[in-house]
Amino acid sequence: MIELYQAYAPSEEQKLALWSSVAYHNLVLDPLNSLGARPSYSQYMKGWNELLELARLMEVDQAIIYGLESKKIDALAETAKRRGSLLERSPMPTKVGRSRPKLITIRHGDRAMKLLFIRHPSAFFSWRKWAPVIREHLPIQENQSV
Repeated sequence: MIELYQAYAPSEEQKLALWSSVAYHNLVLDPLNSLGARPSYSQYMKGWNELLELARLMEVDQAIIYGLESKKIDALAETAKRRGSLLERSPMPTKVGRSRPKLITIRHGDRAMKLLFIRHPSAFFSWRKWAPVIREHLPIQENQSV
């Protein structure tokens, strides 16, 4: 699985292993009014609350979050605080183009989940440039699911 993020054409086994071990979740749960509409702070709060509950139930320990919008990250911080969780921001010296990824760890009791915020794939995104950042900050061990 380690080579998965580097694979130009992943094998059928790699594809199956990936899609059998990941979950996809839309952070914003409500439909937006138009294609150009942005989620509100309260929509992000509602979405984070649901995501953190799902992550708890599924015992998720790491996640890739699409988008670097500060409103999204601020809503996460407030949601974590309301849930009694600690939020730790790690400095990220790496820049990809004009964007700087964000690495946040949410701690609740004895559980921790790393969230790596990357540029949204719909916004002039290059997997070739972002894959090394993902590999570095969300490493996958051979016996660990993606």
